[in-house]
This record gives sequence, structure tokens and C-alpha cells, in this order.
Amino acid sequence: MKKYFSIIFGCQMNLADAERIASVLKDLGYEKTSKMEEADLVVVIACSVRQSAVDRIFGLTPKFQKIKAKTIITGCILDFDKKKLEGKVDYILDIKDLNNWYKVLGGKKFDYANDYLNISPERENPFIASIPISSGCIIFALIVPYLIQEDHLSVEIIMKFLKK
Repeated sequence: MKKYFSIIFGCQMNLADAERIASVLKDLGYEKTSKMEEADLVVVIACSVRQSAVDRIFGLTPKFQKIKAKTIITGCILDFDKKKLEGKVDYILDIKDLNNWYKVLGGKKFDYANDYLNISPERENPFIASIPISSGCIIFALIVPYLIQEDHLSVEIIMKFLKK
């Protein structure tokens, strides 16, 4: 079985993103590993609004060049940062396009109702749940409105997540 290693830098939404990524990767035949060196795939989930997250990604890029794993950067990444990361990682994928990651990673297509928020999260801890009430950044900084369109979950969907 293929293995993946995930790194989360940034905001709390990235935790919810990581749970959905884990679900998709599981469906694509990956299992999580706690050691980057064992991984076939390294996924970095980050938020460009937090400069320290971007700095940490750039700090890791020399290590990415030395490992055998393919690397993905995802999350809320500004176009400016995407351009600087090109060539330093294998893929820069949109988190909202998680339904189509199979095209890059191989494997069969799974029907997630073409909606990121309908992907059931793969939780590591049954007692802790990151439940998004919106998709996208709701910080009205100068850069963010041009980066992400915000979508809100209905009360019914939030309640469904809470009951799980």
C-alpha cells in the first residue's frame, strides 16, 4: 500500500482540510505514515495569510528535493506564493478541487457529489472534530477576497457533522 505524510501549517481550517484529504487519499489507496522518509506522497496544507506558514514551506523545500516522495502543496495559497513554489514541489493543487486529485495521483474517481464539503472527514481522534461552517477564508484582509470565494454550509449539514 502507498503511504502519505501530511504537514499542516496555518489556520484552523487547514485541520478540517487535512481530514478531508486523508479521506480522499484513503480512497485512492494511501495509508498515513508518521515518518516523511517512508512516504510516497507528502502533502503540505497551508495558509498563505499566515506568513510564517509560507516561510516554513520554503524552509522544507530543500528536504523535499532529497526524498523520493512526490510533494503536494494545498490550502489557501496565494498566486504570488504559488509562483515562487513552482519547481520546488511536484504539485500545487487547489483544496476545493479535491474531487479531482485522482487525476494527478492515479486511481479511480470517487463520487463526492463534486463538493469539497460533502467529503466525509477521516478523523484521527474520535473525540475531536474540526467542523467547518464555511469553506474558504473569511478573513477580509486585502489579499484574501481575490484568492478564495467563501461558501457557507447549511445548518442541516453542520448538524449532520455534529451527530457523527
